[in-house]
Amino acid sequence: AVQERPRPHLIVWRGCSPLFASAFAFIPRDRFSSGLRRRVGELLETALGARVVEFTPHFGEQVMVRVHYRLRLLQPDAWQPPDMAVVQRQLMDVVRTWEERLLEEMRLGLGPEEAERLWPAYRNAFSEAYKEAFSPRDALADVQVLENLKGSARVTATFFRAPADAAQQVRLKLYHFDSAVPLAARVPMLAHMGLRAVEERTFTIRRGAHPEAVRAVFVHEMLLEPADDLPLELDKVGALLEEGFLAIWNGEADDDAFNALMLAAGLTWREAALLRAVCRWLKQAGAHYGLGYMAQTLRKHRQLAAKLVAMFRLLFEPGRTSPKTRRQRARALHVEIIAALTTVPSLDEDRILRMIAATILAMRRTSFWQQPTLAEGPRRPIAFKLHGPDLDFIPDPKPWAEIFVHDPVLEGVHLRGGPIARGGIRHSDRPQDFRTEILGLMKAQTVKNAVIVPVGAKGGFVVRNAAALVDAPDASARDAARKAGEAAYARFIATLLDLTDNIVDGKVAPP
Repeated sequence: AVQERPRPHLIVWRGCSPLFASAFAFIPRDRFSSGLRRRVGELLETALGARVVEFTPHFGEQVMVRVHYRLRLLQPDAWQPPDMAVVQRQLMDVVRTWEERLLEEMRLGLGPEEAERLWPAYRNAFSEAYKEAFSPRDALADVQVLENLKGSARVTATFFRAPADAAQQVRLKLYHFDSAVPLAARVPMLAHMGLRAVEERTFTIRRGAHPEAVRAVFVHEMLLEPADDLPLELDKVGALLEEGFLAIWNGEADDDAFNALMLAAGLTWREAALLRAVCRWLKQAGAHYGLGYMAQTLRKHRQLAAKLVAMFRLLFEPGRTSPKTRRQRARALHVEIIAALTTVPSLDEDRILRMIAATILAMRRTSFWQQPTLAEGPRRPIAFKLHGPDLDFIPDPKPWAEIFVHDPVLEGVHLRGGPIARGGIRHSDRPQDFRTEILGLMKAQTVKNAVIVPVGAKGGFVVRNAAALVDAPDASARDAARKAGEAAYARFIATLLDLTDNIVDGKVAPP
């Protein structure tokens, strides 16, 4: 009857031995595959409480393939025959093609009209390897991500956890148009974020309604674990990791060990960038510790790192109380931080954390929250203004005011000897100690200005990534360097103005 009126069907019976059961599964020939045969076997194992020990497919000349399954019952004495009507319905779901189930998921998740609009582009988009690895519901999530990507060449990242993953594991999916992202570009970036790669799979989705318009999307799935083997609370840090990964990929954040603070201390990538900026300023101000060691110290003492950021927020986050109250609360938190340092066994680590805390307390202004979105234009560097006399560990002469500017493209300082001061801006070629150079020039400028204005000032910057400032592949090295310097100068000055200008009655008012 099944051969005359083709339809998926199951026949189950108890074998001669009480330890075994048998089943015939009739499956349409055009839908039969090893994967479908395996899924039908899993269905029988669940329904019968058994384990498949043998299967024999028979093709013949009919339109239906007959598979004979032999199953060993797990509890033969307590075995009860299943409700075959339920099992038959489950078989119909299993035998439906992967594409049919995807279309149903799209209709439920996107609505009938949107599903019909997108279906021609995704009907043949997924490879057999992809269909073996992911369910149609997983594919729907990927379709939604790709539609939001809008054909951009930039990477989109999603962190998630599969049902079978352990508490300390997380998965990352990367989506990239036209070309695969090399492992050499992914693994070190994730390692700096405090994640080590365990497994990796790459799939290709070829979407497009017409063959000539097909565009490949490479999907990389990676199984990751925290480097410190701690349980990973994905609900708390998943969004932080996604935003941070994209910021690093797009060049908005440095790719270094400070990014591990997102996972270790629950900081945003911008908060991690703030602590990076403070540590880079400390290095310029004469600290004898390497940046890697300072990042390691903050990661090791993650609770103190979070408190340092909280102190910064108390001082400067918009919408809080009066400046006097802010500073009182920040000083109270500073007392807590200093008290907690009694548990830090290393003198060097104690010194690093004290200097970071003192630097944050010495800040008077910051442009940290004055940041446009990517849609509004490139983000400005992070800048903060320090009151030099509050910092006893920096060399003399201590500037009356100092502004430090940092981002992956450039770094710079502006040093002033007093409220009224003058001096120029220098394009420095000393990235390791440009502050020392500018401090010496400020001191000389103060002497020169003795008969003009009371004190001197000097500013300077270094270009960290010329390619991000100037897209001139045909220009000579000298011309490209000049253009990068001009662009960096404009960016540096604009950031100084972001920090120093005020907003009065809704209008920008220079001080």
